[in-house]
Amino acid sequence: MLHTHFPDLDPDYTPLIIPSTNGETIEGLHDRIAYALHQMITTLDADPKGPRALLICTHAASMIAMGRTLTGRMPEDPAEDDFKCFTCSLSKFVRRQKENVVPSGDDTKGETWNRASPDDIPDVGWKDGEGVKGGWSCELNGDCSFLGGGEERGW
Repeated sequence: MLHTHFPDLDPDYTPLIIPSTNGETIEGLHDRIAYALHQMITTLDADPKGPRALLICTHAASMIAMGRTLTGRMPEDPAEDDFKCFTCSLSKFVRRQKENVVPSGDDTKGETWNRASPDDIPDVGWKDGEGVKGGWSCELNGDCSFLGGGEERGW
């Protein structure tokens, strides 16, 4: 159906991971986001063209989870106001240690997500300050300085 309205979409695309149809916990959201980022970054690291940047446009809850999984910082209280999200805000993350990353392989110990068991998300080792694929530092956190009206509709 979408392809009829958006002909450039790949009709054969298979998602890296999808949420359980039974809903998910905050922890599950973070683990799912970490796994998806891990898989994307693994693919980009293996690209001989060596992409230097990845632009992600997303919703606030996903952006907060991305900030936490990239930096490896998960607060005890998931409601903590750590990563800022506003309408049209910009966050920038820079890799901390690319040299410690497996350059062209998947370091999830061979585990891949299985659609038949959507709640069984492989551990990519992002917690306790590690961060996805070597960890990332947040250089811009919900910046809106380029907007005439500044921050709007913050999460």
